[in-house]
This record gives sequence, structure tokens and C-alpha cells, in this order.
Amino acid sequence: MISAALYKALANNDEEQISVITKTAKRFFDKIGYVFIGYIVALVLIYPYFVRQTFSAGYTISLLLVISISTLTRYLLGLIYRILIQADQKIYFTNIVESIIVVLNAVVVIVLIKNHVPIQVEKLASALIFSVSSLVYYFYVKSKYHLQKDCQYNNDLIKDRWSAFGHHVAASIHFNTDPIILTLFSTVKEVSVYSIYALIVSRSKRSHF
Repeated sequence: MISAALYKALANNDEEQISVITKTAKRFFDKIGYVFIGYIVALVLIYPYFVRQTFSAGYTISLLLVISISTLTRYLLGLIYRILIQADQKIYFTNIVESIIVVLNAVVVIVLIKNHVPIQVEKLASALIFSVSSLVYYFYVKSKYHLQKDCQYNNDLIKDRWSAFGHHVAASIHFNTDPIILTLFSTVKEVSVYSIYALIVSRSKRSHF
């Protein structure tokens, strides 16, 4: 939806329109980021109760906070710039960045696991590495595009943004219903085993379609 709004402006090299769309979309993603912060706060307050017999509250809370870093960074910093780069037909750039990040993350995680570091440290390192891509997109756009900081917001340019967000939320709920129910009524070990099998099934479906 945001990409579609950017295509015409980029084709016409309309810097003002590009700036308006980018700034409006950035504010929209900031709002989603704030919603995500509220969601994490709710998880921190509620989720430790359901796994209290397996993990301490401190262990669970620290893990939740660490895992949330990369997602929060993506919404508050990198996502709109990634969309802008891809809308400008430079998908090769984002593919290169993400490939490097994935390989780097795999190497770091393997090293940390072999050294038996706590999972919070491993997840923190992974989150920070994935957050680097957001910084790369931010600085790339800043250097390659002349975005105007003093332009005005125009929500009409991406008027279906909340509908798209609602669709995304509905899809997330649909695909995550199983682990949520298992978390509430089963054990952490069973949720872990189920998640592994579900991951294999989901990847198999993608390879066939």
C-alpha cells in the first residue's frame, strides 16, 4: 500500500511527494511501534504468570524485552526506509544487506552457543545484529534521497493504512492461535516441540507455492 503510493512519485522524481509519503508513513509506523511497546508491557505483566513453574519472572521478562528490540527498531527506524528503497527498484540492495545480516547472525549465534552463554545474551546479540539493517537503510536513504524535513503530513496518500494493519493483525492472530492456546493450557516443553514441527510445516508449504 505504501509502496504503491511511492511508485508514481519515484517515477516522476517528485521529491516533495516522496518526502510527504515517507514522513506520513514514518509517523504511521511510529504509532504501530508505540502499540507494540504497549503489547510488550502487557506480556511482561501477564506472561511470566503462565510459565512461573518453569522459569523465574526475571528470566522471562528479560527474554521478552531482549526479543522485542529488533521488532521495535524495525518499526521506529528502518521499515519505511526499506520500503522506499524497494519501491525505487533497488531490492537487490535490501537483499544484499539482509543476506549479510543473516550470515553474520548465524556465525555469532554459533560462537555464543558453543561458549554456553545465557540465552538472553545470545538473543540480545542477535537482536542487535538484525537492528543493524535498520540503521543501514536509514543512512542509505539519508545519503541517496533528498527528503524534505519541513513537508506536511498527508494521510490521504495512504488512507488504507489502518485497514492493512488490521489485516496484518488478524493474520498474525490466525497463524499464532495454536501456540497461544498451548501456552495457556499446556507446558513450555510441549509448546517448544509444537513450534518446531509447525515451523517445518510452514516452510514446506512455502516451498510448494
